[in-house]
Amino acid sequence: MEDKSGSFRVDTEWMRSGTKVEYQPRRTFGIEGCDFEERVNYERLRRDRLQRLKNQMQKYDFSALLLNLGDNIRYATGTWDQIWRMANQTRYCLVPRQGEPILFETVGTDLEWIKMNCPWMEGRLRPAITYRFSSAAFTHMLKKHVGQVKNCLLELGVNLKEDKIGFDTMDVVTHQAFKEAGVNLVSGALPMQQARVVKTKDELEILKIVCAIADACFWKIKYEFAKPGITEKELVGMISQFLFDRGVQSMPYVGVVASGGNTNPYLRAYTDRLMRPGDMLIVDLAGPAYNGYFMDFVRCWPLAAKFTPGQKDLYKRCYNSLYAAINAIKPGATTADVAAGFLPGVDDDEGTCSLLQFGHSLGLSSYEGYWISRGFSFDYPMPLEKDMFFAIETYVGDPGGEEGIRLEENLVVTDTGYKCFSLFPFEEEVLEGRPVGELIP
Repeated sequence: MEDKSGSFRVDTEWMRSGTKVEYQPRRTFGIEGCDFEERVNYERLRRDRLQRLKNQMQKYDFSALLLNLGDNIRYATGTWDQIWRMANQTRYCLVPRQGEPILFETVGTDLEWIKMNCPWMEGRLRPAITYRFSSAAFTHMLKKHVGQVKNCLLELGVNLKEDKIGFDTMDVVTHQAFKEAGVNLVSGALPMQQARVVKTKDELEILKIVCAIADACFWKIKYEFAKPGITEKELVGMISQFLFDRGVQSMPYVGVVASGGNTNPYLRAYTDRLMRPGDMLIVDLAGPAYNGYFMDFVRCWPLAAKFTPGQKDLYKRCYNSLYAAINAIKPGATTADVAAGFLPGVDDDEGTCSLLQFGHSLGLSSYEGYWISRGFSFDYPMPLEKDMFFAIETYVGDPGGEEGIRLEENLVVTDTGYKCFSLFPFEEEVLEGRPVGELIP
């Protein structure tokens, strides 16, 4: 700021601007504990998430939720299933609208670990009845499971026949057993999704950190790891090691490393293909999680070479589609406004989502809450709200072409628009000095 004398001075006006710190992606906390700043407040994180869930249960008139998915259980209780138990129903929890969640944990070491390390769950832990893989004892164990949950609901004061009791996922046989036991069990997807799709302050701080880890990983990939002569799966190994070293706690998969002809048609995996000079390389870091929260964004570039005119044209079209969609994001807009920025294609033709030109909310799993697609968002638009967090991704590959381009950003819906948390640069050779977000003619 310039004063009346014509000289410049330091000012602190930005401190009074009202901008929320959690919207500023370069203001990230460290990943270790300390005594000199609050950083992520995990007690508040657990409390705020549970309150959001209860608010949505109140809104949609659910008296209780029976949760079987690991990410939903973590959202409600702040306990972790170490990934391998995410959906095998060896643990589950009941969330009453009035009262605190009760966690049914696998007996033995798992239950004892929770008792030892999760003091906020004291007095609300019970042994899980693990029935799903009980073979000849299945009917017997399922009956025990249903009876256990039913008795707990009665203890919580839930009217089994009249109150709405939601579930997140369940096999048909189990659902039928609850119905036969007189439990008014209905889909609980709506309150669960509506709670998770809007992020709390501490959730946003964690998402900034995991995106910062991904930014650093992309730098390593581009300037150190990715070289002609190594295989796609070798690159995945280097990426995995880097992410674990930087604090990623769980990694069911890295995502995608696709090169050369594997970029069109786009193979969303990785193989033992040797990468060659000039190959287009697509890296999609989709899956690594920090404190449970996922990032999911994509960058691509030609390996050890400059862009060819054809590669540059593909990149430009993909980038323009990405930001035509992103630039529509603001509170009060809808998923239809965002979908209008995507390029027409197979989603329009088939009335579905190809997961090529689409958006998805992101948090304790890669897909939670909303999807955005030309296949259905025009007819069934959903409103965007402040503090929703999305991955927006696009793909361009011409029929018969040898290569394709994939790009993706992670962003939060702010008070007035959006803010990207994924900061690794796009290719300057194509942008030619334009600011990020400005479409390329």
